[in-house]
Amino acid sequence: MWNPFKRNKQNKLQELRDLSAISAILNEFERHGLIHWQRRDKILVIEESLVKLKLAEGRSGFLKFLNQVAMWQNNNIVQEAYEAHRLKVETEAVRKAQAQFAMLTKEDLQRIRQNAREQMPIIPLEQLKFIKEFDIFVVRADAPSLQDATKEDGHLLALGHYDGEKVEMAMYEDIKYILYDRPES
Repeated sequence: MWNPFKRNKQNKLQELRDLSAISAILNEFERHGLIHWQRRDKILVIEESLVKLKLAEGRSGFLKFLNQVAMWQNNNIVQEAYEAHRLKVETEAVRKAQAQFAMLTKEDLQRIRQNAREQMPIIPLEQLKFIKEFDIFVVRADAPSLQDATKEDGHLLALGHYDGEKVEMAMYEDIKYILYDRPES
């Protein structure tokens, strides 16, 4: 008999596999120093050689890469939110049990935590601040570290902005005079 839900389940499973693969690849890029994400400022710092490879794939390939970076960071946001929520729920459950019962063993605490995890409500995703747009900094391949590459040391090669649909990029040398405040004459 034909099951109409089977295909949908397989599609969701494939989407999870794809997200996992994307996250693993981008984590490797980050570990090897090809990309660096500055969470506070929403800046993606990319090493020059990786940008050249992605630009060689064409406009659609580069946009796909930037979408994958956004998915990667949004996945990290969801994972961190769930981890914080899990810790909060487990802590509350353990405190409540300790208030009820004087002596609890480690096994009792483990069962309480496990039960709290199983009963944990789902976080509404609307509460999370997802990455929709970010700035892009391209640094030279000879930069000592992506985190420390700045305009002052000459390692900044290009700047850009991605808004979720389109990307705008410019060479740093071409726009640096616009970025600095000029003294008024």
